[in-house]
Amino acid sequence: MVYNQFAQIYDKLMYDFDYDKVYNFIDDVYRNSGIKSKKLLELGCGTGNLTEKLLLEFEVDAVDLSVDMLSILSNKIRSDKLRIFNHNMKDFKSDRIYDMVVSCCDSLNYIIVPKEIEETFKNTFSLLKDGGIFIFDLNTEYKFLNMEKTYVEEVDGIFYVWENFFNDTSKENIFSVNFFVEKNNLYERFYEEHIERAYDNSFIVNALKKSGFKEVSVYNEYNNSNTELKDSNRLVYVARR
Repeated sequence: MVYNQFAQIYDKLMYDFDYDKVYNFIDDVYRNSGIKSKKLLELGCGTGNLTEKLLLEFEVDAVDLSVDMLSILSNKIRSDKLRIFNHNMKDFKSDRIYDMVVSCCDSLNYIIVPKEIEETFKNTFSLLKDGGIFIFDLNTEYKFLNMEKTYVEEVDGIFYVWENFFNDTSKENIFSVNFFVEKNNLYERFYEEHIERAYDNSFIVNALKKSGFKEVSVYNEYNNSNTELKDSNRLVYVARR
């Protein structure tokens, strides 16, 4: 998904996402993995909110399809441990082999064709060292079914009307959003439409194993517990090559 004007207000809208919790989960997995080196690939890095935290521990290659998102990231972060790539996460190639690959904030839900998510897993597998770890999250069908159909909110000069349309056959959820952004005492309107697909947990686990991953663990949110997955809004996968 290529974010356009949305990139300029993304950070304000993500005010309630707990990046510290995500980072702590990733760091805990790393420290218990036996991995000694610290080369990490972040797929779908966005404006770099998680990237900034990952750089505390890792050398990071950050990948995103949106030039606008990467422009914000490059202005936000200056580090000789960071390389930035404008590329599709599905078939990214690198001159490095990584110890870890991570992708958060439901980036992989934007891959709406099952064959393509399988291809993404195979490509990610090829980018990891033996024993390397792939961590990612996915919004669930449970979440899409239980979201409010329409909600209205105002955050820091941004007023928006958000509508959700879930198709039970295709398992796709359309996010239809009208934004009104305050500028010089007036509001400028723009519209964004995003599509995410819900994947069955068993499909994802099987696709990871078909791609070559030997061990796959599934967690509810970024909690160190793999119980109570049925009613989870966000599943987190930890797969080891």
